[in-house]
Parts: sequence; structure tokens; C-alpha cells
Amino acid sequence: MQQTIIHFVLSLTVISIVSIYAGWVPFTLWSLIIGLGIFLLTYFMMWIGIYTYYKKLEKSMNESIEKDDAQEVVHD
Repeated sequence: MQQTIIHFVLSLTVISIVSIYAGWVPFTLWSLIIGLGIFLLTYFMMWIGIYTYYKKLEKSMNESIEKDDAQEVVHD
């Protein structure tokens, strides 16, 4: 979880600086709030998607290992 928080803070910092400097987001309070909201929503959706993908992969790998272990017991 600590790595995720560090990644989030660094990503937010870099995106904020680049978006303001490049003129993608005007330097006003409401623009920054809306930009932050869009970033939070996007980051959260991507995090959930990646988390779900790796949980399914983990489950599949564990089932494969259990299946292989069960076959070894039968053959021994």
C-alpha cells in the first residue's frame, strides 16, 4: 500500500506540474479542483482494473498449482 501511495503522490505531482506548464489546465482554483477530480477518478479506475486483473491471475495460478499438486499425489 505504501508503494501505491508514493506512486499516486508522484504521479499527481508530475501530472499537475506538466498540465499547468503545458497549459492543459488553467491555473485557477476550479480548474485545479476539476483536474484533480478527473485525475482521481482515472487513477482509481485504473487501480481497480489492475488490482482485479492480478487477483484473477493469482487465483488462476494458485488453481494451476493445486491441480499439479493433486496430480503428483495420484502418481506417487
